[in-house]
Amino acid sequence: PPRFEIQQTVLMEIILSSCKQGVVGVVLGDRVHVSFGTLKRCATHALAAVTASMSLQSSLDKKDIDVVAGVASGMALCGAFGCKGLMTVSMFGPAVVHASVLGDFAGRTRRKVA
Repeated sequence: PPRFEIQQTVLMEIILSSCKQGVVGVVLGDRVHVSFGTLKRCATHALAAVTASMSLQSSLDKKDIDVVAGVASGMALCGAFGCKGLMTVSMFGPAVVHASVLGDFAGRTRRKVA
């Protein structure tokens, strides 16, 4: 439906404007994976990630949309994976799993960021 497409477009615009120093690598349903320090070395990647999550939360709160974030720092593989005929951009590694677990924890405990 057109309304859903408009909402998705607005949501992506908010995500991209909130995560200026990051790279949006994966969008899966209601989950977004953003990497900081992937394309260009960023000494303050952890601070940039927390700042982006707080900015995202603030922007979405104004639209009455609940959001939780899991932020983790560490190594991850980021890039195009798959076979020649079907490639997809993804992120793998302990930091990705850790951020996912923290996001789930934040949601269950009604915190905004973990």
